[in-house]
Amino acid sequence: MTVPLSEAPDHAGAVPSGARASGAIAAPGSKSHAIRLLIAAALASGVSTVARLPGGEDVRAVIQALRALGIGIHVVGDVATVTGCAGMLPSLGDEEVRLDLGGSGTGLRLLAAVCCLGRGPYLLDGDASLRARPAAGAEEVVRALGCEAVSRGGHPPLRVSGGPLHRLPARLVAPDVSRSSQPLSALLLVAAALPSTRTWLNLGATPVSLGYVDLTFAALRPFMPADGRGGRSNATNLVLPRDGLHAADVAVEGDWSSAAYLLAAAAASGGDVRVTGLNHHSAQPDARITRILSEMGAQVSTGSDNVRCRGTGALTGARISLRDAPDLAPLVGALGCLASGETEVFDTPHLRIKESDRVASTVAAARAVGCHAEERPEGFVIYGGHAPANVVDPCGDHRIAMAFAIAGLAIPGVRILDPDCVTKSYPGFWGDLERLTGG
Repeated sequence: MTVPLSEAPDHAGAVPSGARASGAIAAPGSKSHAIRLLIAAALASGVSTVARLPGGEDVRAVIQALRALGIGIHVVGDVATVTGCAGMLPSLGDEEVRLDLGGSGTGLRLLAAVCCLGRGPYLLDGDASLRARPAAGAEEVVRALGCEAVSRGGHPPLRVSGGPLHRLPARLVAPDVSRSSQPLSALLLVAAALPSTRTWLNLGATPVSLGYVDLTFAALRPFMPADGRGGRSNATNLVLPRDGLHAADVAVEGDWSSAAYLLAAAAASGGDVRVTGLNHHSAQPDARITRILSEMGAQVSTGSDNVRCRGTGALTGARISLRDAPDLAPLVGALGCLASGETEVFDTPHLRIKESDRVASTVAAARAVGCHAEERPEGFVIYGGHAPANVVDPCGDHRIAMAFAIAGLAIPGVRILDPDCVTKSYPGFWGDLERLTGG
């Protein structure tokens, strides 16, 4: 059976407890990869196409922000045709240009640096959840590029001015990568769009979420001449790309982040799910889900472009560092509620500054389904065991909502408040879950 991808049906956040998730389904496109490809195409010379765009709110917000910057983007179905600016944003007059990024922290951090390629001034802002997130990393990169950045007490809105930047400064101050790798990805995108000599950047410390830096390189590579490509020599040394970006026709990879919930649905329910359209050589950090599910007791096998997960009816706790794949933390916590023994997520200080404080919100959700759970400074511990539940409040966080919907397949009575928060990254989540469970 092949289950079609679809938008979410009308629902009230109720989870079909006791149903087994089974079937085959195509992974939606990766939000993280899509945003990076769109920005690379916008900074390239010529006309590019980006196919297989996902439909989440973050991707739409970045498209609208790029249009506000003067980039021509025409979207038909899931294909965007992008007329690039060749590394120099169009002049839009003397009035301040406002970029509304909704709840997209990735969009804000990457586009703040991109604004250095234009005259400005630009004001990057968003919804209440974005205004609660720190902007310090974005400010730091803008200033390293020689432009001006002013925030509201270290949070958005963020005003960028002082451009346009035509070449990289002779010396760059390495961004703080202790809580997010996105400032580094922002620097790479701008560096790739400008003519420059080959530059080494020593970070002085290993970034968290290092796989997302590799994903940025992967997104840039189709747009770059072979002799201008940068790379990573080790965890702390980068060769910045050079020689500008050129038009390319690219496609968004299948999303390992979304696939993780679908595969975990089989592990949680004792079902059998196969997710297609996945690149096993992807730099996406959440591809690690296959190893985590195996470690926790599910049976996982891979094909050329797919992964199959079969639940055994018994999960076991595990101790897992998610320094480089923090978005998996709520899902691992949710599975820990169903597992025997203890499940610990550690080495994740950056969980506190996501769409919610994901240490606190994961622990609160685990307690709501009857588990004993404890916060740690850089993670949490879940003690397996649960009770019939009522309501889980995801705190407006799409990943908390999806993770504990998966736990609800095995826990009677789970209902997710604000179920539509999943539209940030995976609008079709509820529809796909219902089709896999026969709901």
